[in-house]
Amino acid sequence: MNKKIASIIFPIAIMILASCSHRIDVSVVNIQKVNSYLPQSVAYCLPQSKIIVELQLTKITEKKGPYADYAEEFLGTVNNIIRQNRTYWQISDVNISTVPVRDTNNLWLITGTKPWIYRVHTTPEGFLASINAEPNVNYQLQWQEEKFVEQSIYESVNQHITVIDRGYKEVYDTVFRVQEFDTTRRVVPIIKKRIIRKSTREQAKEIADEIFTLRDDREALLVGEGDSEYLPDGEALRLMLQGIDQLEQEYLSLFVGTVDKTSYHYKYETVPDIKNTITKQIIFRYSPEYGLLPITDMRGKPVYLEIETIGTTNPLQNFMQNQELLRRIEKIPAGKTGLAYRIPEIAIIRVKVENRLLAQKQVLLPQAGVIAHLPVELLDYGNIQIQFDPRTGALISVDMATE
Repeated sequence: MNKKIASIIFPIAIMILASCSHRIDVSVVNIQKVNSYLPQSVAYCLPQSKIIVELQLTKITEKKGPYADYAEEFLGTVNNIIRQNRTYWQISDVNISTVPVRDTNNLWLITGTKPWIYRVHTTPEGFLASINAEPNVNYQLQWQEEKFVEQSIYESVNQHITVIDRGYKEVYDTVFRVQEFDTTRRVVPIIKKRIIRKSTREQAKEIADEIFTLRDDREALLVGEGDSEYLPDGEALRLMLQGIDQLEQEYLSLFVGTVDKTSYHYKYETVPDIKNTITKQIIFRYSPEYGLLPITDMRGKPVYLEIETIGTTNPLQNFMQNQELLRRIEKIPAGKTGLAYRIPEIAIIRVKVENRLLAQKQVLLPQAGVIAHLPVELLDYGNIQIQFDPRTGALISVDMATE
């Protein structure tokens, strides 16, 4: 053989032998189809999404002030006067989130004849993160949640009134009595004090006067009326103004009333089985009078969880089904199953009360997408680096390791 030809063929032969020495017999099989002993295997599970809907309800108790009927008479124009006692409920916040959970119908085993399979990285939940590479768990597409919840027009007061009861007043009456002095009689006036209850109008007038006095005091502090040498400043001034404001609000509450708010937190969780483009189910019932109710309580309007898939993976699903049909028609034997991963579908999750939209969010929904398989030939070499998003099961990258 010519030495020149030999010098070319020999390195190529070495490369082929080296590459063959790195080939490893690897297969991937669904655990539901395993019916024989597998000496070496690593298990992983594909994720599916659990949808969590959190609702915050606020119980609002409005109490009419004792002097509400005299508010305009003594204070002028006053906003948000409570005219009657009532209690009602509002949906004050809605939060939509997803968390990955195991899909027990998609538990897979990677089997092989060499210990390279122990370079498979999984999460504590058993989701595949990477092969022959450090896992990258920071990758996931996020969408902004949109909320349409109406807010209450009242602010939370929820305070104790410290106003001294001024419902009584002193009345002085003059009574004339005849008294004898020696041989004469005189009419002597005697002053008698009585305590009587003031009328509601009198009490309202007195409290209104106190409010105007407080406002005058605040203005005097702010503009510096009087001897400025003795006026407070800095933190002392701030504390005095704060005390005046608080006392004024307490007096005003006797006219406008009080609003007490208590928040309650509810949670609904579901792992949807997506079979249609739009999946809709009742998760609660809601009544402004009774709050959040079970779905069987017909006093409330239905709260719906609606899931609409966009259909971006439909062409791929149709292609894969067509390929499988062509393989069977042409009687092509099935090869080894490759590494299973998900191509998640895009879905819009909505929360509604009847037809009123409370919140919506766009998410990646793994179980609504497609399960694909990496070619098994990629797994026959130990120098291939593969990255996955463990939260959706999606493939991120396939690279050749650099030494």
